[in-house]
Amino acid sequence: MIKPKFLIVGAMKSATTTLFEDLATHPLIFAPDQKEPRNLCSEIIMTDEGLRAYTKLFDQAKPNQLAFEASTHYTMRPDHEYVAHRARSILGDNLKVIYVVRDPVSRSISHHAHAYAAGDCTANINEEIYRFKRLINYSKYYYQIEPWLTALGKPNVFILTQEYYVSNRRHAVGALQSFLGLKPCADLIDAHWVGNSRAALAQDTTVSRIFRSSSFYKSGIRPLLSPSVRGRWKRLLMKKVARPATEATAETRAHIAAETREDIAQLEPYVRLKEPGGWV
Repeated sequence: MIKPKFLIVGAMKSATTTLFEDLATHPLIFAPDQKEPRNLCSEIIMTDEGLRAYTKLFDQAKPNQLAFEASTHYTMRPDHEYVAHRARSILGDNLKVIYVVRDPVSRSISHHAHAYAAGDCTANINEEIYRFKRLINYSKYYYQIEPWLTALGKPNVFILTQEYYVSNRRHAVGALQSFLGLKPCADLIDAHWVGNSRAALAQDTTVSRIFRSSSFYKSGIRPLLSPSVRGRWKRLLMKKVARPATEATAETRAHIAAETREDIAQLEPYVRLKEPGGWV
């Protein structure tokens, strides 16, 4: 029964898809077909049946590989609580966690566009920022990562900013590979490819859901396609959605910054890689 040795736990809309694919290029790292399994969000994982379903994701890993998965739901409090506790119970004290964070204002605005495309909120971010609590809750990064720091300890948690990762992609990936105890092989990544780019706002359709969840695709087609090709097929099958016409006002941006300021100050000592003079 193979279990993951490390997790990417978020944050949502902070380049986790790109990082997932970058880390998967290392020959001693195994990534499952499904990026966001979310199994640790449910108490079912604590049952024998739930654990078998979870570990089945990593059945194809070789004995010398580190298996991992990436689920941004693992840092979505208060919607999903006790995830870190379950992870430590199931995966052990030596589990390592990677958390990518982004300027909270930018992340909240990007999250709104994503939620709007999914039909979860209206197009007016200047109203939704006060109603749709997740927009700010998920940008309170210390609040989100604190349970993981408590469960696993600071040495097992690597926090970096999306801004540093994007600007110094190979160095960031190499640093993460070293954190995992591996010899860096960052030269293997495709630094020109970016997952879930800002321009690719789309909704799932019945066709795209059926196709991407089929065993034919997951075991037969997906392993043969590069991330960029998979992305093009995904966008082809999904319904394109126009971005919200209402832009965030200066007041809305100031509100997000004010609501997250104290939390970011608490996060700062734990961030390992960040841009000099940046938001954290």
